Amino acid sequence: MSQSNQNSAVAFADITDSTDLYECYGDAAAQRAITACLKLMSDNVRSHGGHVVRTVGDEIMCQFAELDAAVNSLVDLNKVLASELFNDDIRLKIKSGLHYGPVIEEQGDLYGDAVNVAARMRSLAKAEQILITQGVAERLSGDLGQHIRKIDKTSIKGKQDPIDVFEVLWEKDDITRIMSSTIISDMLATLKLTLTIGDQKIELAPDAPIFILGRASQCDLVINSPGASRIHARIEYRRGKFMLMDQSINGTFIRTADGKEVFIKREELPLWDKGIISLGSAISDNSPHILNYECE
Repeated sequence: MSQSNQNSAVAFADITDSTDLYECYGDAAAQRAITACLKLMSDNVRSHGGHVVRTVGDEIMCQFAELDAAVNSLVDLNKVLASELFNDDIRLKIKSGLHYGPVIEEQGDLYGDAVNVAARMRSLAKAEQILITQGVAERLSGDLGQHIRKIDKTSIKGKQDPIDVFEVLWEKDDITRIMSSTIISDMLATLKLTLTIGDQKIELAPDAPIFILGRASQCDLVINSPGASRIHARIEYRRGKFMLMDQSINGTFIRTADGKEVFIKREELPLWDKGIISLGSAISDNSPHILNYECE
């Protein structure tokens, strides 16, 4: 059994909405288009010095020695597909993700951190979107580095802290989008979530780690409400919003500034404006366990 360890650029590219093709065009036509697209994708990767590790269904996984080559390949592929018609009338789009890091190469396949993170980037991407990690963004050459923007922060299984997610901008309106994203970034830099319970006040910024609420002593904010679970809920900043995610037995009650009351259980809810949170029991204005929040 041959096995080697190395650092590599790993990319995933996935044809979007491929299931709908079979319904719209029939099995034979859809399969011909997908097969032709996968060949185009594979040829593109090789032309940029990459290696196609495997093809599964409507997705390819590939490996590059050079990060710039990997990004250029994905950019070039999106540009080609934007004007390519398969079977004369089928246009296909892809979503892709890229990461650079340690991999284990074994019997022609790749395993390891870079593979897992690249797959996560691909899962977050939308059609015609190329998502990369901060580790990739920091290693790109000057020209490519000017065509990226930070868009998100995400948690990845096995990693303690969230990681920053960047988008590679490849369309003609790149400069406009970069300018717009800079303005948005400046606005988000001032965004914060303030939590208040009794005399205790906590401020969360967009770059704050996941914030845990519950009865357990290891929680970031301990709330000894009778209905609260040990690890009851968490707050995470994602895509421009602070999200409240319940993971409890009894659920979480929220009252917003307009008086609307919402109950979530094993669900998530974006927090906006201001309101009240109660862990595990209906909101009572006289309870010492209610948590006030304000987004500003």
